[in-house]
Amino acid sequence: MSFISSLIEFKRFILVGAISTFINYFSFYLCLNLQIFEYLASAAFGYIAGTLIGYTLNNKWTFSSNGTGDLYKVYKYFFVYFLTLIASLVLLEYFVTYLNIIAEVANIICIIFTTLTNFFLIKFFVFKKI
Repeated sequence: MSFISSLIEFKRFILVGAISTFINYFSFYLCLNLQIFEYLASAAFGYIAGTLIGYTLNNKWTFSSNGTGDLYKVYKYFFVYFLTLIASLVLLEYFVTYLNIIAEVANIICIIFTTLTNFFLIKFFVFKKI
């Protein structure tokens, strides 16, 4: 893969990540402030909503999947996001309970952590070019 095509791919991933993150945080914020769920359930709901949008856009646009092995990619993608969801919820609970950071701010820190972790796992594990 050339440097230029990698750069384009990275820019697309960042844009998709921004869209997914917006959906993640917006869903979290609404659920929390409308008292639909408590903060951990709100964070999980937002994370799942962002993940669904992210998979669709990354699969079709960022990494231009050719359609082969799509079911296997779906499993790997959601496995990665499931692991980082668990890590994010543990961090969120720690930040809120032990560091007394408000949930809205603590979740932003968790989103930054999972965005960085997910980029490398998605690029090199899920959508790796063979």
